[in-house]
Amino acid sequence: MRIRTFLLFFAVGCANVDDVNGVNSDDVTVSESTAALQNSSASCRRYSADGRAYSLKLSALGLTVLPPLPDTNVANPTALVKLAVNLPLDLPLPISLSLHDTLFSDSNDASYDSFCASDTAISTTNQLTLAVGSYVALSATTLRAQANSSVSSDGVTVNSEGSLIQNLIVNGHTVLDIDSPLTIPITLLGIPLAEVRLLESIPGYNNCDATATLQVNALHVIVLGGLIDLIVGHAETGGIRNNNCCS
Repeated sequence: MRIRTFLLFFAVGCANVDDVNGVNSDDVTVSESTAALQNSSASCRRYSADGRAYSLKLSALGLTVLPPLPDTNVANPTALVKLAVNLPLDLPLPISLSLHDTLFSDSNDASYDSFCASDTAISTTNQLTLAVGSYVALSATTLRAQANSSVSSDGVTVNSEGSLIQNLIVNGHTVLDIDSPLTIPITLLGIPLAEVRLLESIPGYNNCDATATLQVNALHVIVLGGLIDLIVGHAETGGIRNNNCCS
């Protein structure tokens, strides 16, 4: 099991929340998901499962501002790490990111034997207080993105059971608890400013290779059509049943 926990502090800098709509987002590019899985398949393991979790990722104008961190693909830190980062973003519009006293914890636990394989990736965020410029301000006591996969002779299954958000408030509007995908559009005088995607679920399947993957983003904030793209709490997993080279 790979586990890492970080305490981060970002110092720096609302529009209206419109309708709240349930949405399974399928228009997000699938990220880094199954390299380890593919490697295990190449080594001729019949049942394989693996995954990844990270807490925070930020891009602006399509460029990476903060790479995934803490990240289960990176060596574990030896202790809690508190970062003091000032993050005004040098963009056509003045936008800053503010994230206060938030505790992140990420883990990925994969196992396999001759009969089956499984993986569980979890990213947990506690006591989140977040502001993205003057567009999005939100808080939540808990956000958990969880992605589970299981592989056996019966096939490959993936799900997001265990994912949740508790005590959520978005731009002053109380949303409370979430356990299924939800998108909140934010507009000003009818003009779209941002989207807040909650428990975003992105599945992927390949029946020919008996492969299934799943990505879960606890919180995905998109400002001004992608000028700012922020993910808080990401878990991904995948499984493969390899019938090509194993007897």
